[in-house]
Amino acid sequence: MSLEAWLEGLIKGKDEPLTVPKDKMMLNGLYIGDAIKSHIDWRENWFVAVLERRVGDYEFTKVTADNLCNVGQWIYSLGKKYEGMPEYELLKQKHAEFHMCAGKAVKLHKEGSLVNAMATAKGPLLDLSQEIGLSFIKLLKAAQEKGAA
Repeated sequence: MSLEAWLEGLIKGKDEPLTVPKDKMMLNGLYIGDAIKSHIDWRENWFVAVLERRVGDYEFTKVTADNLCNVGQWIYSLGKKYEGMPEYELLKQKHAEFHMCAGKAVKLHKEGSLVNAMATAKGPLLDLSQEIGLSFIKLLKAAQEKGAA
């Protein structure tokens, strides 16, 4: 199964194991399988928190900060190895957009607009989860081509 097919399955809710060896999916210390899955999982965990009325755990300022999660910490530290590569810049941009969109969903919910919050999470946030995954895959392939993975 290709990485793209695995990602598409994850987006559709299928948690299938990857057939690519872990060492072939590393980017300067980051296993992209976990990195991709973490942003898909965040969205799912937020839905559960909404259903269980635990959304107080989600603070707007923390959710919108793109440097606090493991991926963001990597982007702004070890990931800088790939600065200047268009694939890295795209990943950095999509990751920041994800966090801003997630913050929008949290803010809408806290303002009492549950329908709009859920629509944001099921639409744009889902799309950005997939775009982050595709950006990671593109960066991995570009880095491997350059011998820089």
